[in-house]
Amino acid sequence: MVIKNFWSLQVDEAIVAEKIKALKEVEAFFPVNSQLKDIDLIVFNLKTHRIKTVQVKSSKSWKSGGDEYSGQRIPINKINPKLVDFFIFSCYFSTLTKNQRKITPRYVVIPTKELLDRIKKTKVVKNGICKFYFNVYKGKIADFGQLKNGIDDDKGVDYTKYRDNFKLLKT
Repeated sequence: MVIKNFWSLQVDEAIVAEKIKALKEVEAFFPVNSQLKDIDLIVFNLKTHRIKTVQVKSSKSWKSGGDEYSGQRIPINKINPKLVDFFIFSCYFSTLTKNQRKITPRYVVIPTKELLDRIKKTKVVKNGICKFYFNVYKGKIADFGQLKNGIDDDKGVDYTKYRDNFKLLKT
């Protein structure tokens, strides 16, 4: 009998689950049903018994014009609030010194409905793909990917209130 691996746990999903576990009032579970391929984590609130579904998207960073970006490409039809309650963008930024390289993770924890509203207001979706290019600067995190005309290319779209905001999953 052949046994197939119907699901695989991504490292970023495990790291995010550990961050969620630190909240203490919630617990994170990994779905083992291959039919739930768009749901990476299930968050259960131990006090209210509410459940939140989470999609984790991660990317390494790259430098462009002296700035560092973390990019994700998501089919617009996958950003569905009826399927997933939250998106968590896992972004890794590096700091280089003469003696070492330090990788700092940053997370954008955003409700799917809010993400979809922001996309409609600020992004150009090409060929059904929505692109995000996150950049951290001066204590803020902003998205610079495929912005509509009229959005300031120097400031991007501010996501600072969602930066590392895992507490949103407790509600």
